[in-house]
Amino acid sequence: MNWRAWLGLILGCSIEAAAAGPASVPDLKPDPALTPKQVIEFQLEVLRRNDELADNRGIERAFRFASPNNRTVTGPLQHFIQIINQPDYSALLHSASYFVGQVEVENDQARSIVTITTTADERVRYVFILSRQSGGEYKGCWMTDAVLPVQDQDDGLIHA
Repeated sequence: MNWRAWLGLILGCSIEAAAAGPASVPDLKPDPALTPKQVIEFQLEVLRRNDELADNRGIERAFRFASPNNRTVTGPLQHFIQIINQPDYSALLHSASYFVGQVEVENDQARSIVTITTTADERVRYVFILSRQSGGEYKGCWMTDAVLPVQDQDDGLIHA
């Protein structure tokens, strides 16, 4: 299922409405019903459409899905905004497209390699690492622990 169809199902609207404009940019919050892939896709989509919203609302929506442990490193929100705007992460903003690779889930941990295509037609890859929260207000929710730039090395292996 593509992201537009998925958003349409989650938001209860048509595919066209989900892609119609700023008012239709999703406004999700952590929910145990969301899969790791849905969390990653949501974060990628709101970051891609950040400029359609006022005052970095896309970045704010992505930050909602930062795990409590991640927030101790990347928060508060203003610091997270600065991080996303740094060269290592700026490809996440305004991307032309993205592809979420296979999500590997083992117990309460998940990870996926995401490929971003920039508006300059460059490819940038990241590893998204998530965990299912075991307690507190986010109990049962998949949340992002880290997003790491991927560097391809001559040895053919992926290094985060």
